[in-house]
Order: sequence, then structure tokens, then C-alpha cells
Amino acid sequence: MVGPAGLAIIIVSLGAGVGLLVSRALHWRAAGPIVLLVSAPLIPNVDLVGPLSADDILPIVGLALLVPAISRPRLTRSRLAQVALLSLAVATLARIASTFANAPDLENVSATFAVATLRPAFLAAAAIGVALVRPPERRGQLVAKSLAMLGAFEASLSLVMYAIPISGLTNRPARLFETLAGCDHRVTGTLGLSPNHIGAIFVLTIPMTVGLAIDAEGRRKWAWVAAAALQGAAVVLTFTRSSIGLALVASLVLLAYHGRARLLAMLAAGTFAVLFTVTSVACPPSTVSPGGGTGGPSAPTPMPVETLEPDTGGPTIVDRFTDPSDRAALWYTAARMTLDYPIAGVGIGRMIEVMRSDPDRYVDTPFGKSTSSAHNTILLAGAETGAVGAVSMAVLNAMIAIAALRLLWPRSRRPAIHTAAALAMIAFLAQGMLNNLFTVPATGTLLAVVAGAFAAFAIPPRGERPPEGPVAPGPTVPPSPPG
Repeated sequence: MVGPAGLAIIIVSLGAGVGLLVSRALHWRAAGPIVLLVSAPLIPNVDLVGPLSADDILPIVGLALLVPAISRPRLTRSRLAQVALLSLAVATLARIASTFANAPDLENVSATFAVATLRPAFLAAAAIGVALVRPPERRGQLVAKSLAMLGAFEASLSLVMYAIPISGLTNRPARLFETLAGCDHRVTGTLGLSPNHIGAIFVLTIPMTVGLAIDAEGRRKWAWVAAAALQGAAVVLTFTRSSIGLALVASLVLLAYHGRARLLAMLAAGTFAVLFTVTSVACPPSTVSPGGGTGGPSAPTPMPVETLEPDTGGPTIVDRFTDPSDRAALWYTAARMTLDYPIAGVGIGRMIEVMRSDPDRYVDTPFGKSTSSAHNTILLAGAETGAVGAVSMAVLNAMIAIAALRLLWPRSRRPAIHTAAALAMIAFLAQGMLNNLFTVPATGTLLAVVAGAFAAFAIPPRGERPPEGPVAPGPTVPPSPPG
């Protein structure tokens, strides 16, 4: 109705207004910008101009408002941070080289160059900007609560729409030949992309919500438990196995780490109750058909179950919980493409195009048919930008993982949200080995915000050790006399 420019103006105006109001309400200039960075998934992923999509707008506005609110940046002396920044710079250079080596004309060079440079530059700026916000304790609390509230909103809206159901608003219908344990829809959230991406967002928000529940007292504790239970039910209804498993493992480890068995029981009971209630309405047993599809007056006639031979090229019945994963085939194709194009890759966004141009080499694999892109952060970088891009991306993932592990060990008396942030980052990186999470601005932005807010606690300047908790006051030692 308003066109791309009008939509961008509306989002910018609303975002700037909300950001300023939040900052004024919390009496903290950095509060509104951080909330806008975290709010990226609230806007559907709609292409605007070139590489710019609607879900880019709020984070851009947030970063612009954040710059005046942060302290003057200084060069870090942390070896961990230096290696991470260097690996990101090398990955960006590999993306630039791939752009010029593979773009067929000047127009494509311009569009791809923007994607190659602006996206990693923005993620780095977001992480650094959040890391420079002071005081760090308040920064961590705000990021944790913003993520928890984001997850609770996405889950609540998605569950309501799932129970009605309304296709296209926070959920999508099951695809042909796809069975969802008797249900008709998969949760996609307001972002409106693959369930894998809203699942990755829940992988970040669920541990943060559980961490807040551990730290809170009284009614606030149970409010956060309820918010986590809503998100647990919603992530199950994404039918994304990696997200379900990683969110579950991260939550269990977090609760075990802090010894909260009662909280675990309450969270499990709440999640089951919400999930049972929603599926009883949306997925009644009477609609399940023998063919793996769903019945009912408004549902299509189910297709008979049959498994086609891989070489026929036809679709097969895909059960989201029992079918074998196609990841091995996708990884094989990406690795082979990296070896075939080790210098500059095949170009950003061109993996599927190259696969289709040579199906005998890239589609038919020893592990079955490869029908999509790499679904792996490192292998996708290798296929698109070459071996250097894959190595630099692997190093960057390793640096983030090391920073997260430093928040876990040695064990210290930090707030539970620090442990939650560490487990959330590790879980997100693990899902990045199964899905392309950095190709979507919103998901990458959330990881950058969490890393900036919490990883900074684990990377003190070189020569200093991370704090191990409050230091008890000791006796004052008088200075030695001169000489």
C-alpha cells in the first residue's frame, strides 16, 4: 500500500520514537537503542531495496541512536577479541574477493558488494557498540530482559495464532508430503521466514528467560518461568529438531549448573501444560489420517504414504521427527564446491544456482539428493567465498565459543544470566552448523548483541584474569618503607 520507501519511513519513525521513549522511561540513553537492536525479529523479512529488508531497519535505527550513548572506543588489548576481529576482517575480504570474481556484470557487483561488506560490518558494529555501553551490569540485565520479553511475545502470539489457526501470521501450513505429528502448521514467528530461524531465536531467548527466573525472587520468578514455558511450547511447534534439542539441553544444563531442581520441575510442567492445551485445540486426534497427513472438512485429501527411490527425483514423505536428515548431503555438496572453487568460491548467494548447473556433481551425493544450500555457517562460507572464508569463519565461531566457555569456567559467583548467555551463544553456534543463521539479518543481530553484552565479561585486557566473583575485603597491608 505504501511501497518500499513508505514502509521504511514508517518503521524508522516508529523505531526512533519508541527508542527515545524507552530511553526516557528508563532514564538511560542507551536503553532505547539496545531494545531496538533486540527487536529486529518483530518486523517481517520483506525485501525493500537491493539487499535491504524490512527487518534491517530497527537495528540500523538502534545502532544510529546508540553511537552518541557509548563511551569513546579504544583499541582492545584482549588477544581473544583481537583474533575475533581479525577473522571477521579476513572473512569480509574473502567476501569482497568472491564478489568481484563471480559477479557477471557491474550491476550485480554493486548489489553483492553491499551484502558482502555491510552485513559483517553492521554485526561487528552492533557487538562493539553494545560492549562499550556502561555500566556493564545494567547492560547485561537490559539485554537479558529484552530477549526474554521478545521470546515471550513471539511465543504468545504464535501460540494464539496456531490455535485459531491463521496461516501466514506467525505460522505456515505444513507443506506437501510433510507430516507434523497430526498438526497442520509450523510456527514461524513475526519474522515470517523458515521455522529454523524463529527456532534459533528461541534458542537464544529461552536460556536468557530461564536465567532471569533463577536470579529473580517471588512473583517475578514465576512470571519468568511462565514466559519460558510459553517459549518452550512454541519452539516445539516449530518442528525444528535442532532448535528443540538445543533449547532443551541449554535449559537443562543451566538449571543443573545452578542446582534448581524445583524450577526445572515447574518449567517442565508449565511447558507440557501449554503444549497440551494448544495442540488439543489445533491438532485434535480425530484429524490425523493413516497417510500421515491431516483430515477434517477443510483439509486436502491426504496423499498415500510411499517412499520413492532417491534416483527418481520425486518427493518423499517427510516426518519432522523420524525422517533421516539431509544435512550430510548438503554438507557434502558444500565441501565439494569449496574444493572445486578454493580461491574465491562460487559467489555469495549462488550456491543453489551452481548446484543446478551441474546436478551430477553437486545434487546427487553418496548421502542422497542435495536440494538446498549448505545449512552450515562454515561450509556455506567455504562454498561461497572459498577456503579462506571458511577458515576465517571457523576461527570467528571458535573465538565466540571460547568467550562463552570462559563465562562457565572457572565457576564463579556471577549472576545466572551470565551462564545463560554463555549457553545461549554456544547453542546458537551449534545450530549454525545445521542452518544458515547469518544469512538472515535478525538472527545474526541477536547473536551480536548477546556477544557484545556478555562476552566482554570474559575477555578482559591481556595480562588480567576474569573476575571470579566478589572479593572479600582483607587486612590492609602497609606500604614498605623506601629502600
